[in-house]
Amino acid sequence: MKSQERIQFAKNPEKFIKQAIVKFIQESPYNRRKVDGGRYFDSPLVGFASANDPLFKQYKKIIGRFH
Repeated sequence: MKSQERIQFAKNPEKFIKQAIVKFIQESPYNRRKVDGGRYFDSPLVGFASANDPLFKQYKKIIGRFH
């Protein structure tokens, strides 16, 4: 990570990580069709949640223990 990136990360890690994910998806050659160069996927929706959020415990009941 470059020093400028470290500064940006320190100021706002959530924003930095979100931008890195979006940039990767937008620029990845694996997200391009060979025929016309179009994208397979648009920009992703990126969000964050606490691992202690009670909703995650409900997923085990709703979806299954494997979740």
